[in-house]
Amino acid sequence: MAKVLLFSGHMIDKPNRKDARFPPKMEDAAARNIAEALSTLKPSLGIASGSRGGDILFHEACLACGVPSDLVLPFEPKSFETQSVAGVESGNWIGRFRAIVERSRKSGRLFVLELQSTDDPYGACNLAMLARARAIDPSLHLLALWSGLGDGAEGGTSAMIEAVRAKGGKVHTIGLSC
Repeated sequence: MAKVLLFSGHMIDKPNRKDARFPPKMEDAAARNIAEALSTLKPSLGIASGSRGGDILFHEACLACGVPSDLVLPFEPKSFETQSVAGVESGNWIGRFRAIVERSRKSGRLFVLELQSTDDPYGACNLAMLARARAIDPSLHLLALWSGLGDGAEGGTSAMIEAVRAKGGKVHTIGLSC
């Protein structure tokens, strides 16, 4: 159905998060739902960043389904790992991220945008992923692992959903409810 499937999703909550959005206990269900969506949508390419939680689950599901996936990072992997992967003891997110980075490097599917000095590197990364997806497949499909609440972050899932809808794209959501 979707030639290219763009992905955006919430990060696994850090232990001190006041309002739970994606607690670690929901990881297995989210992984199953992402795999089911890939099976239904049948993309030939996935595009996502690499944050702990949804992004990593998406890349792992693509690998399991035999779908190549582009890993797009706003800045070099070591800094990204510190800012967007570390912080949760369970789930081996750092090891899983490093495996995805290595696989992406070997396959030529790692794209590092060098946006560290940008005011909003995550928002700029979202727009770069969206542009990449549209350049390959103008029909634009986004799979979003989303709580349904806007978080106000330019680089967040709700901002990506709004950007895709503004471009006339189709948004497929996987809900998160605690």
